[in-house]
Amino acid sequence: MGKNILVISITDVLPVKLGNIVDLKFNSLINIGSKFLTYTWLYLNRFYSLFHNPVEKDARFELIITEEFLKSRFYKDYESVRTKFFNGYYKVVDEDGVMVAYIMYSEINSIFSLKSLLKIKEVILKKENIDLIMYVGRLNFFPHFLLKVPSSKVPKKLPLTVDIIDKKFKRDDILNIKNWKFSLIDFDVR
Repeated sequence: MGKNILVISITDVLPVKLGNIVDLKFNSLINIGSKFLTYTWLYLNRFYSLFHNPVEKDARFELIITEEFLKSRFYKDYESVRTKFFNGYYKVVDEDGVMVAYIMYSEINSIFSLKSLLKIKEVILKKENIDLIMYVGRLNFFPHFLLKVPSSKVPKKLPLTVDIIDKKFKRDDILNIKNWKFSLIDFDVR
């Protein structure tokens, strides 16, 4: 039957300290300007989310996330942020001298939305000294506050091999990335 391959290479970012990311001259001046733009972008989006808060659309193939799953999935090396209504996880990694905060999961009242994404970003910006915030995976709503990384700059493609056991699922449905909710919560290789 041959191999069925699904390739994941969707990445969204928010540069915080652009000078550190691209290693330009006058890093500190560029970093001040990019931090100002980052916070301006955050607050503009927070204002926008008061009127329109897009919620992630259900995908045909996605994890069923329960409290038990979250407890077993996120252990050491993951930062956890929990309040009565908000639940979020992220991981900070030094990527060749660039401090990257990877968003693993965020939800408000069990819903992944623009507001929950903004909340985890706000927490990361307050708590961490980072250069870049990154979400690796498919965001199933728009707008989503992050900037799409050009395909030529995506760090690494993730090819997945799919074996179709249950014939009720059509091959074309399974191999269509738009049918999947996939991110680092599903597969973190670190």
